[in-house]
Amino acid sequence: MTKKVRIVLFIITLILLAAIALSFLIRPKANQITTLTLTDGLGPAINSSAPNFNLPQLTLKGVVETKGVAKTLSLPKGQEVMVTFFASWCTDCKQDLILLSSYQDRLRFSVIGIDSGDSKTAGENLIKQYGLKFPIGYDPGESLITGSYNTKGLPFSVLVNSKGIVVASHLGPLSAALLRQWQNKL
Repeated sequence: MTKKVRIVLFIITLILLAAIALSFLIRPKANQITTLTLTDGLGPAINSSAPNFNLPQLTLKGVVETKGVAKTLSLPKGQEVMVTFFASWCTDCKQDLILLSSYQDRLRFSVIGIDSGDSKTAGENLIKQYGLKFPIGYDPGESLITGSYNTKGLPFSVLVNSKGIVVASHLGPLSAALLRQWQNKL
């Protein structure tokens, strides 16, 4: 084995050892575990506390501002609410928005939409196109969908009771039957 080959092998070995050591260093420690219980990419676990959020509220005219400060939208306390995540590129999401718009006045819970990963213009266009009247949170960086609500896809909806507990969640398109079923859970 030549000296050049030995040097290359030595460098590769050092890189592998450094990668292994780094993987142990960045692993979360036991005392860093969050109290939020998440399922395997399907959002917050049933019977766990719904993660709260503070997102800019999006309307037809862009982000709502008061004296230059964006008005934020958060999970309401003491109310039954469905939080639904969507994006303009998602065909099933658009069908959900049509369904929710038509059912909104007949639901026993309020609806909050979270526009995930879109531009403001795309979000505004969805609000206009589907005549959305429920509040929309703007999450362009997808911090909720990839963070505290931890889901693997869109559309995704979570039903939260008046105590802030998740009572149901659904990954995929909604249906009228599912909305009726969810109303009976509250």
